[in-house]
Amino acid sequence: MSIKKWGLAIGGCLVIALALFAVKALQISAAMKQAVAYPEPMETVEFAVATPDVWIPSIEVIAETLATQSIELRNELAGVIAQVHVRAGETIKKKQLFLSLETSEEQAKLAAIQANLKLAETDYRRMVSVVEKGAASESTKDQAEAIRDSLVAAADELEATINKMNIRSPFDAIAGLHSLEVGQYLMPGELLTTLVGVSDVLWVNFSLPQQLAKLNIGDLVQVSADGFYTGAREAYIIAKAPVADTSSRNVRFRAEITNSDGLLISGMALVANVPTDAAQNGQVLPVTAIRYDSNGPYVYRLEPLESGSQRGTHRARKSYVELGGERSQQALVVDGLAADDIIASVGSFKLREGILVNALLPTPSL
Repeated sequence: MSIKKWGLAIGGCLVIALALFAVKALQISAAMKQAVAYPEPMETVEFAVATPDVWIPSIEVIAETLATQSIELRNELAGVIAQVHVRAGETIKKKQLFLSLETSEEQAKLAAIQANLKLAETDYRRMVSVVEKGAASESTKDQAEAIRDSLVAAADELEATINKMNIRSPFDAIAGLHSLEVGQYLMPGELLTTLVGVSDVLWVNFSLPQQLAKLNIGDLVQVSADGFYTGAREAYIIAKAPVADTSSRNVRFRAEITNSDGLLISGMALVANVPTDAAQNGQVLPVTAIRYDSNGPYVYRLEPLESGSQRGTHRARKSYVELGGERSQQALVVDGLAADDIIASVGSFKLREGILVNALLPTPSL
């Protein structure tokens, strides 16, 4: 092929390329003009204001109430029930009779011993007088004294047995449920009822992992029972187990809680909010404002636009933060924010750095 033909081919290609470039440039120019006519993208979100607060890091654990005085009342001796003095759920005073077993046989034996004791006491005094006059030996008096003392001991033993068959409360208490009936035969050691002491305070027992068991005597914990009573009650640590459980490595604690209204009873399950570290200062936000990526948690701060802006109210700025904990759908930010910062909350997932934002007040909860 001649040089002339090569030149014509190359020139034709250049003309086509220039024509295509001109067409594409016209298209891009038209698109840019069209884009300028469109408004800047904008997202609508609800906002929250960073509120300064002081939080104490804590952990929630299951706790159990326990009466300060509580026993299982049992009979020491076998016998037939003669009388039940206290019904289930009634209040019983200290040393008040709860239950009496049949003691007619023991009472008859005691009467016989007391009669013999009266005679033995008379014989002993007579022997003392005779010995003083020299009409009898000292051994005769000693024998009479021994007979008298043995009868005294036998009478004391029977009286102790009769007392054991009259079962009394060792303290002011409320009797638990029971189904005892007159005429019922009881074997030794049978469970009669549970006695729970009458008191304005209860114990609250709970366990903590060994790495969190840093409470001291007198420290405060918050105790609550969702669905049973509203709010939380204060309890103060009164005891700490000297050893950890070898199977769970947990440490047991006991707190004392006021129960003057009698709403709590022994054996109830509660939730104890236990402090685990020193107080932290920070800014409180709803958890919906916190976002996460590979670099950690962050929020979108909303910077107000200059007055006169036709669209939007703020511009979003991504800010990484350090969290101190969460509770009740709230998060504590310990670093990265200042008080009164305006933060995107509901809808923050739609934002990106620098985007135009229409910020709305939070929707009131029903």
